[in-house]
Amino acid sequence: PHIYADNLRDLTVAQGFVMARDRYVQIELTRRFGRGTLSELLGPLGVSIDADSRGQGVRFVSDAMWAAADEELKDRFEAFAEGVNLYIREVKRGRFPLPEEVELVASLTDIDDPKDALQPITGIDVAGVAAVITSRLGYESSDLDRAEARALAEAATSTQSAQPDLWKAGL
Repeated sequence: PHIYADNLRDLTVAQGFVMARDRYVQIELTRRFGRGTLSELLGPLGVSIDADSRGQGVRFVSDAMWAAADEELKDRFEAFAEGVNLYIREVKRGRFPLPEEVELVASLTDIDDPKDALQPITGIDVAGVAAVITSRLGYESSDLDRAEARALAEAATSTQSAQPDLWKAGL
């Protein structure tokens, strides 16, 4: 979508609304991952994911990003959250359809009315989403796997004249 606004704040609110309209579930799950609170929504299904998130320090990064942000950036995070919350209000009023993924999540949990799964967010929640993106782009949990694969490849090539077939080795 093309968004036009008279000022940056209005543009950011509109961006939050449009992104929520198109990607609400992704925003919600990402912010909960960033805060380590998926289990509040998913119950036991989210506990191990919350443990991973907290163990990786994603919430720490989120809190640090929020603490380090200047007032202008915090205002933009809050404006984006305002747009998301506007979308949530409009869905609850019936002006926009409830995302079908929300109905699915509600059916897997003890939520009676799927609209109750739509919860308002804050600027620090938006920082949580940014922390997840930052974490996913900069955190590599497979380094040990790669080191093991390299060791296997080196061992295989030192005993053979040809390169090993890493696909057969399951790498």
